[in-house]
Amino acid sequence: MQHPFLQHLKGLFIYLGMWGVVGVIHVVILIYLKEMGWVNAIITSFVSSGIFSILGFFLWYVVVYNRPTKSIISNLFFSHLLIASTTILIWYGLSTLLLTHLIEGKDKYINGVVIPPMIFYYIIIILIYYLIIYYKDLQGKLQDENFLKESLRVTELNLLKSQINPHFLFNSLNSISSLTHISATKANEMIQSLSEYLRYSIAFPDKERVSLHNEIENVHRFLAIEKIRFGDRLSYEFSYDITCLDTLIPPMILQPIFENAVKHGVYESIDTIHITTRLEKKEQYLEIVVENNFEVSTSSKTGTKLGLRNCSDRLRILYGNENLIQTSIVGNIYSAKLLIPYELK
Repeated sequence: MQHPFLQHLKGLFIYLGMWGVVGVIHVVILIYLKEMGWVNAIITSFVSSGIFSILGFFLWYVVVYNRPTKSIISNLFFSHLLIASTTILIWYGLSTLLLTHLIEGKDKYINGVVIPPMIFYYIIIILIYYLIIYYKDLQGKLQDENFLKESLRVTELNLLKSQINPHFLFNSLNSISSLTHISATKANEMIQSLSEYLRYSIAFPDKERVSLHNEIENVHRFLAIEKIRFGDRLSYEFSYDITCLDTLIPPMILQPIFENAVKHGVYESIDTIHITTRLEKKEQYLEIVVENNFEVSTSSKTGTKLGLRNCSDRLRILYGNENLIQTSIVGNIYSAKLLIPYELK
């Protein structure tokens, strides 16, 4: 692990600045409590604090080797007792050796080199290093956790995307097969629409957002296919401001809504089912409302609503909100409302 005060030049300045403050305090103490001259006090402080700052700098590598995760508490205690004793002996020996050549009068430099404060300095330095290690380990764990969460989120999203109703494809192929005997033109139209629809569904496998314009175009393809199948039993219309089309929404997010409208509307009715879609900009959301009428006598056939749950789960994962899809029934009108947090391309 790289030394924290060597990662950035700013870190080194901070370390030297801290020892500069310690040195100034040491000078004041020597002048006023030890009655030492200010020149000798500065020299004594510079030598004493300077040597310990160098030793303290290299204590980082001792701390990294004796991390709490690698040593039991008793071993850690005795290791630091030995290291502290060795460090202070080295500091004391070097300090007294240098000061004997720099300051006249033996008592003055001995009085300036005091051991107890250095024990305190050692403890502070070690604690700072352990706090740095703890912080780095915590940041690493948080990054790993975020990576795992993101991987899980992407996996879950891809799983939900893959749960597009396969019955639509099977029914479409069956309808094409039937149309080839009745109307080759309609069969060809349906094949082209189905091809474009499937091309879109696999065009954005890794994207979390597409433009509303692209999504609406694909919905039109889906409804055009169903229109060929059901004829006059299905009609639909869209109402929106053209400025809404630049809004970004999750790909294939509208598909389950329209599948649900067709399945529980057209499938279960002999009358014409009309699907209306309204898109409107709100203050923070794009509001998408899809409504369809249905026969009340068949309303008990609600199905599993897997598609709606799929849609709700995707919105929850992407936006962190569980209330972005709302459904209601008023009379014979079924309504599904989506609230998409507003984003532009």
